[in-house]
Amino acid sequence: MNLRISSLAHRQRPYETRRTTPVFLPLGPNRISTHIITKSRKRFVPKAVQYSVGPSIISSAIAFGACYPMDTLKTRIQNDRSQKTCLFNGLLSGMVMCCLITSVYFGTYQVLTTVTSVFNATVLASLATTCVKVPCKCVTKLLQNGDFETARDVVVFIASKHGIKGFYRGFWAYALDDVPDTVLKFYFYSEIVRWISLDAVLVGFISGTLSSVLTQPMDVLQTILSCHLSDDPVDLTKINYFKGLSWAILINAVQSSLFLKIYYLLKSGGL
Repeated sequence: MNLRISSLAHRQRPYETRRTTPVFLPLGPNRISTHIITKSRKRFVPKAVQYSVGPSIISSAIAFGACYPMDTLKTRIQNDRSQKTCLFNGLLSGMVMCCLITSVYFGTYQVLTTVTSVFNATVLASLATTCVKVPCKCVTKLLQNGDFETARDVVVFIASKHGIKGFYRGFWAYALDDVPDTVLKFYFYSEIVRWISLDAVLVGFISGTLSSVLTQPMDVLQTILSCHLSDDPVDLTKINYFKGLSWAILINAVQSSLFLKIYYLLKSGGL
C-alpha cells in the first residue's frame, strides 16, 4: 500500500497541478456562456477554446462581404470622395484578402497559444496578420476609392511608382489599429460573457462597437495613407480623425455580430 501511494506521488509533478480556468463555449446556436474547465498548467489553452480555422474563414468571408458596401462608403467619406461608382468595386480581391488574413491570424493564434499566454498570442497573431493585410488593404482601398478599375491596375501602378515599399504605406497605422482593435474585442467579449449570458449577435455588436470607437483615429489614418497617391507627405494636423465614425461603428459592430453568430452556428452544427 505504501509503495503504491509512493508511486503515485512520484508520478505527480509540480507543473501537473490542476487548476480551473474560465473558457467560452457555445451553449447552442443562439447562446454563449462561461464554463469552468479543468486543465493542467502544462497546457496553456484547452482544445475547447482553440479556434478552428475553417469555420473562422467562412464566418469572416460572409461578414466581410455583407459589410463591404458600407466599408466602401466609409472609405470614400474619409477620403472626401463622392464617386457614384459601384459600391462592390474590389469585392473579389477583398474576399480573397479576408480569407487569407483570417487563415493567417487563427492559424498563428492556435500555434502561439501552446507556447505563450492568450494575450501575447493575440498581439503577436495580429502583428503577423498586419504584415499580410497591409498590401491587400492598399489594393482594396484604392479600388473602393474609385481610383482604379481592377486590382491588376493597382498592383502595376504601386509597383512601378513606389516599389515594394508602396504596398506597406501606413503599416504602423494599420498595426496601431488592428492590434488594439483585436485585443479590445477579445477583452470586451470575455468580460461580457463572464458576467451575463447573451445572444452571440448582441455580444459581437457590443464588443465591436466599443473597440471601434477607441480605435477610430488609426482607422482614419490608415485609410488616408493607403489612398494617398502623391509623393508629397500627408499633413497629419489637417486630418479629421473621427470622420466616418458612425459608419465605422456600424461596420465593426455588424461584422463582429455576424462573425460570432455564424462561427458558433458552424461549430455547434447549427448550419
